[in-house]
Formats: sequence, structure tokens, C-alpha cells
Amino acid sequence: MNDSAPDARQHFAKPFDVEQARRSIGPRGAQRQITNRMGDFNAILDFPPAPKLTALMTLNESLASESELRGEKLFHGKAQCAKCHYGPSFVDDYMHDLQVERFYKGRPEGPIKTFALRGIKDSPPYLHDGRAATLYQAIWYHGGEAQTARDAFINELSSADQRSLLRFLGRLRTPRRPNEELLPLP
Repeated sequence: MNDSAPDARQHFAKPFDVEQARRSIGPRGAQRQITNRMGDFNAILDFPPAPKLTALMTLNESLASESELRGEKLFHGKAQCAKCHYGPSFVDDYMHDLQVERFYKGRPEGPIKTFALRGIKDSPPYLHDGRAATLYQAIWYHGGEAQTARDAFINELSSADQRSLLRFLGRLRTPRRPNEELLPLP
């Protein structure tokens, strides 16, 4: 044992002052509220495993279907999703104005942070205020800086390509059952 290091037994031999501890951490209710916020925040950061993704966040060709692989190619190409949703969590961490106020008169929203698509939840609602019941609707509501991506998805992709793109998005999270169809498709 190192003689210059403080002995932990001496430190913990002192009686524990419960009242001093309560004064230090503040009221219990406030701490519970902070704890819940921190838990919510950590839940946002942690992504569940996605079995079909490689370490480089691309689909594993031996595990993915032809439709999912086509969706990945569209995501990074013609659909223009990767302009804002890229990297390990499929997000650019910038604020973008999607002009969502065009759907809510008198309720300006302004810029919102790009949502990470990695670990995307498989149940609605989607978007920052929950207005989209499906991922198809979430894409449809894009506007402003994301208008070109929305227009590419709506106007330039066939319905089969749209389904492929949605299938790819579904592979960014963990299925509950093998080969589960993760997202409602139009």
C-alpha cells in the first residue's frame, strides 16, 4: 500500500451526515426531475444495435435484401437524404429551417435540429412535434432547406423506390423479430 496516498478506510470511517448530504444535493423532487431529463437525454444518445449495419454504417450486403440495398443507394444519391442525415448517427447536428409553420398558421417554429435517423423508432409520432404518423409523412412535411430532398422523394422516386428507401430507414434500428417489416409502407 502506498503510504502517501490517503487511506479510503479513514475517509469512510467518518459518520455519514444525512442532513448535510440532503443540503448538498437539494430537494429530492428537483433531483428526480433532473434525473428523468438526463435519462431521456441518454436514451436519445444510445442507439440500439442494428444487425444489418456494418461498423461503417453501411448495410451488410450478405444480410440486406435487394430492396434495402436499393434504398441505401437512393438515400445517399437521388433522394438527397444524406445531405442532412449522414455520419454514424445519420445526422449533421445543425439547425435547419424546414418551414413547418406553413402547416400551423400563427405558430412560427423556425429552425430545428436535424434528427438522428440511427435508432429511429418504429412507432409514431415522428418529427419534433409529432405531427407525422409515418416516416412517409415525415419526409412529406420537409420544406425550407430540405425542400429539394422532399421534392426528390415525392416527385422523382417511383413508389417502389420510396418503399425501398423506407425499408432502408427501417434497418437503422433493431427489429423485434427477425425479418420484421419495421415501418408501415404506403
